[in-house]
Amino acid sequence: MEKAVSLIEKSAQQGHAHAQFYLGLFYAQGEIKSKNINKAVDFFKKSAQKDDTDAQFYLGLLYKNGNGVPQDFSKANLYFEKAARKGFYPAQYELGLLYLHGLGVERDFHQAKNLLEKAAQQDCDLAMVDLGMLYFYGLGVRQSYAKAKKLFEKASQHNNNEAQLLLGELYERGLGVKKNDTIAKEWYGKSCDNGNQSGCNSYRRLHLR
Repeated sequence: MEKAVSLIEKSAQQGHAHAQFYLGLFYAQGEIKSKNINKAVDFFKKSAQKDDTDAQFYLGLLYKNGNGVPQDFSKANLYFEKAARKGFYPAQYELGLLYLHGLGVERDFHQAKNLLEKAAQQDCDLAMVDLGMLYFYGLGVRQSYAKAKKLFEKASQHNNNEAQLLLGELYERGLGVKKNDTIAKEWYGKSCDNGNQSGCNSYRRLHLR
């Protein structure tokens, strides 16, 4: 491991973008190198300037969360956009959330839908859930419980407990499907088994009826 780290450090000093990204990651995580977020940001920026997608994405996360840098949604947007343009679905998802909530950008449900859709098409279950919610409420799209259900079902295949909870709600309330407490309870149970407390609460509530 020491030899590999030494090679990465040498490569980073020679200006190789992805080596600089990895060195930044080592400093950010504090497992291989002593944690130093300032050094991490410095190496991420050097790498991002050379158009490294991973570095651009991680810088976006740091600015979004205010981790080691002042929270700045505009800068987060800038870095996520650079990575998203290259089809990097985690950046497309994060950028979609910024547009969805109007953070660092003007709130735009249509743009959020486009970005979340691109990420969902690359099998991002988190994007599937948020895209499904746009259809659930009709935000930037024609309202459709059927499309929301389809997206929640696809996300649930990844054991996404939020999608499972929402499927339970659709069946309990009869939204886009025939009302069925038995199926609702099954979905709430799956959500609970995967760590969603709201799923547990809903399961118990139906069980006591």
